[in-house]
Amino acid sequence: MENTGKENFELAMLDDYVVLYTGSRTDRNTVPENLFCYDVRHDDDCRGIACEVKPHVLVNHWGTILSKTEIPMTEGGSYYPREDMNYLGETLTVEEYMRLNTGRYGEELSDMPHEKREDLALFYGIRVPAEKNRTGIAAIHNSQMEQWRISEEQLKKDAWANMRKQFPAVFQYIEDVICRSQEVIPLEPGELDREVTDRSMFVLSNRENVQGAVYMFDENILKKIAEKLNSSLIILPSSIHETIIMRETESMNMNFMRNMVTDVNEMVVESELWLSDEVYRYDRDIHTLSLVKPAQPEEVIVAVQDEGMSQGMM
Repeated sequence: MENTGKENFELAMLDDYVVLYTGSRTDRNTVPENLFCYDVRHDDDCRGIACEVKPHVLVNHWGTILSKTEIPMTEGGSYYPREDMNYLGETLTVEEYMRLNTGRYGEELSDMPHEKREDLALFYGIRVPAEKNRTGIAAIHNSQMEQWRISEEQLKKDAWANMRKQFPAVFQYIEDVICRSQEVIPLEPGELDREVTDRSMFVLSNRENVQGAVYMFDENILKKIAEKLNSSLIILPSSIHETIIMRETESMNMNFMRNMVTDVNEMVVESELWLSDEVYRYDRDIHTLSLVKPAQPEEVIVAVQDEGMSQGMM
């Protein structure tokens, strides 16, 4: 039996559920308490088709899955998948899977055009009227893409163009945001503002403060901010609507930063606005955004090349 803490799993979709899969039997005693563990039975013809999911399978054992969501069973104690498992081509540890934030749309991702970025998923949506003169976002699904006869590449391009035009990025001192001031910091090239370079915390969003955290994936915006602050950036997810930007310094304690983000999310941020418990870094020199991993004997930061963006976040 495999120890879940020492094994790499395949990320897969079991119908609407995002799960981890391994072809081995798993030691239940090593499964975290907040995960559900099931065995998968393959078909009698040995074609490798996942035909039944149960708490335990003795005959025709195909593998084991871990799920953040409890999978409903029939009275007989089984779940019969509508389709065979869809392996997503990614390998994750249990720790990485636990950090994977697919939010309240997690079970719908298989039917939504989206892009996975670090521990986040970016999706596309249509703004619709909501209560109290505000707008909401209706996620776009694959069936709509087929009706509109539009590619995901074009959808991404249009979504970002609309976002930048209708809800342009706004960069502010955190003090001004707290005081609800409308003053913004211009990001166009120019002489360094000493007041800006002396400050340490800023907020990146948009004027309407709607889905503004998506701008943490706008490479052009991050590049301008890094030039303005004359340093690489540390990015703390405040909510889906904004992020906190900090100038990177050698004295920063990343574990402290991560614990602070986690505590604020638990005590202050509403669950539907929660973005992530992670901390991110933008490298000013090589223009890449990366997730800051927990410190081991020495801190390790893994950079991933920015490949694109979309309109919504979760």
